[in-house]
Amino acid sequence: MNYLQAITPNPDITCKPGWCLAYVNQAFGPLPIRYGRAIDAWNGSSTQHSDTDFPVGVWVPVWFSLAMEPAGHVALRAPDGSIFSTSDSYGYTPHHHPDMADLIATYAANNPLTYLGWTEDVEGTPVITPDTVIVPASITPQEDAMTPEQMLELKLFIQQEIERRHVVTRELIQTCGFSYENKVFIQEAVESRAVVTRDVVRAVGETK
Repeated sequence: MNYLQAITPNPDITCKPGWCLAYVNQAFGPLPIRYGRAIDAWNGSSTQHSDTDFPVGVWVPVWFSLAMEPAGHVALRAPDGSIFSTSDSYGYTPHHHPDMADLIATYAANNPLTYLGWTEDVEGTPVITPDTVIVPASITPQEDAMTPEQMLELKLFIQQEIERRHVVTRELIQTCGFSYENKVFIQEAVESRAVVTRDVVRAVGETK
């Protein structure tokens, strides 16, 4: 499935070591705060994907458990596969890892990460949305249910309607005070429409 970026994050904001959920929230927002820990935000998400089939061309939050910390961890995965994370225990700049393997290796010695998955939301706010392009179903010609007799009846009805309108228009021209030029214009317009209608009727009849 393809996805569209609903909210584009700014990964280059300042962050506090250990405040990973606040960093991701602020990068996408700030967004409404619903949880105090990354693991709770993961567990509370209704858009969990426990795989590494990341959507192409969009930023997504990626979630982890920590061996030594029950709060868990969340980071930003960029469209190029690199990761922005509050990995450093010092400073206020997010660590830009070249890929997720580098992020996991950084934590491996002291507090190993276990990958949980990615989500389409952060604390209930969608940051990507499915690209639901509606492809119209192919249209197949349907057989006309009209019989030849019904088609003839329809053609006669249309012809009679054309003649009736001619009579009404002629009477209107004669009784109203139109100038000669206006009378000619109206009559030509009616005749032109009649010719078009007659041609349509003939074309329909020829396709049967």
